[in-house]
Amino acid sequence: MKLYLALIVFFAIGLFIAPNVFADSTRTQNFDGIDGWSCYTDGVFSCNGPNKYPITVKQSDTEGRPTPSLLVSGDPPTNTHACAEKFITSDWDIESVEISLDVYGHITPRNHPVVEIGVDKYDISGPSFEWISFEKTQNVNPAQKNSVPIRLCITDSNKATEPRAAYFDNIIIKTNEVNPDWIAEEEAKRDAEEKEAAEAEKAKQAAEAKQKAAEQAAAAAAEQQRIAEETAAAKQAELDAAEEKEKADAEAAQAEIKRNEVEQYQQMARQGLDLINEGNYDEALNILNQVTSLDPVNAEAYYYKGWVYNEKNMYAEALTNYNKASIFLPDNHFILHEIGKVNYNLKNYFESLEYFEKSLEVSPTYGESQLWLKLVQEEIKKQEAFEAEEAARIAAEQAAAEEAARIAAADAAEQQIIAEEKAAAEAARIAAEQAAAEEAARIAAEAERVASDILVTVDPTIVPPPPPVAPVDVTPDNTEIFDTPSNSVQVETSNNDFIFTKTWKNDNQFGSQQFAYILQIKDENDIVVSISYVSGMLGPKQTFEQSLSFDPGLHGSYLATAYVWDDLINQNVLDNPESVLIQVTPEKTSNLSSTNDWLEDFMP
Repeated sequence: MKLYLALIVFFAIGLFIAPNVFADSTRTQNFDGIDGWSCYTDGVFSCNGPNKYPITVKQSDTEGRPTPSLLVSGDPPTNTHACAEKFITSDWDIESVEISLDVYGHITPRNHPVVEIGVDKYDISGPSFEWISFEKTQNVNPAQKNSVPIRLCITDSNKATEPRAAYFDNIIIKTNEVNPDWIAEEEAKRDAEEKEAAEAEKAKQAAEAKQKAAEQAAAAAAEQQRIAEETAAAKQAELDAAEEKEKADAEAAQAEIKRNEVEQYQQMARQGLDLINEGNYDEALNILNQVTSLDPVNAEAYYYKGWVYNEKNMYAEALTNYNKASIFLPDNHFILHEIGKVNYNLKNYFESLEYFEKSLEVSPTYGESQLWLKLVQEEIKKQEAFEAEEAARIAAEQAAAEEAARIAAADAAEQQIIAEEKAAAEAARIAAEQAAAEEAARIAAEAERVASDILVTVDPTIVPPPPPVAPVDVTPDNTEIFDTPSNSVQVETSNNDFIFTKTWKNDNQFGSQQFAYILQIKDENDIVVSISYVSGMLGPKQTFEQSLSFDPGLHGSYLATAYVWDDLINQNVLDNPESVLIQVTPEKTSNLSSTNDWLEDFMP
């Protein structure tokens, strides 16, 4: 402030001046209480306006310390204020305002009381519906030194239409003021001092200008020398620039050649993709191999090669190419997802889980990875359960063997006791019988040794022949659909596809229900070859009938399982899984039982 600067200068130079004629140069005034406040808002609706909860300011007996208190209420538009306003006016200059009060109301980061002192605003925080004390001393903006607005407000940054309210009590407002005539006298003194300093500065500048003229004359000679040197340097720079341009043009030509080569490789890669989409896998693989040979860092070509090998069930080759693509695009969630699928088909479930998790780290909302992650977790659970059962079986067999050995030892000891008792009765006969018993024991031991050398063999699992490679037509004449009467999944054929239609009803009479209908297809080798899904929301008592399709691509048997979950993330089962077995053969044949018992072997 100007006044403070003048006082600092006065005390710093230690001048002696006559006593100030303005004996009372400062004063304070109080503007306390809840009276004299009016309504103010900076929103589009005025006080007591047409909105649902009008903005009002009044004295209230509902809350207070003690009552009554000043109540500010209503629903200000988003990011605006509803306030009680009072102007503090004075014919003296107001230097600062001291304010203290208590406030009570609903307090959140979006909805809370605000105190405005002039141009400054202060948010009030604390617990809701408890009286909170607020104190602040604020210097006044010079533009408002004779009229300072004080506002006690509520603000709301929510878009909801809700009534808001705050109670203000024990309001104490104190002003610290300075006599403007005294300020004018001090400023006049300061102006005289500044004028004297300006004249001294002018004389100093004249002397400096004379010195500068002499220096400029000397500098002019030096400038002529500099210009001559710069002219020579400019000519050399032109020669250097020409040489650099020639070099840059050569590098640009090489870069253009390289860019054209890269574009050519990209076109070849996309040509391979077109052949993949047409089903010409071998031709696509031939072109993609050319791309990776010419451009070993072409991630796109490695990705498409991995796709081809995966479609040809050559999972090791698919994994090799997907891994190469991942080297150049380590954060591509599509590549990470495909590596997870290949590991799943190779039954590397823990590696598969790792890559699906990496895919979701890059793209947390990618639904395919979310679904496959659940499937891998289920397979890991099955594998861990199987290993636990196998360990229990081995332990049980070991315990049974130990028990059999114990029983055999006990029987031998009992036979020995019997033999000894008989030996006491008839020594001669016992001797002969003992010899016979020893021979029998030798024969038994030999039989036991021979038995232990016999290997137990198990018939190998019959491996089904590989599926035909000829194109597959899906028609009623070459397909079989095996179902149970109670199954709600309906299967039809259309345009070389199987169409699976699932019906499910939301039995909730009052609430909506989100759902995800998931169709999983496994081939004869228990490998997942297709997963598709559709999700949505059902109203109360509403029924959905959704269809998903499957193109088998190869002849063979497929197990289709329909799931209805709450969503893809949470496995909240809404309906029991249902399975349907389908066969696609060159000719319509059936080697399955027509009873309903077969399906139990395939149910998930």
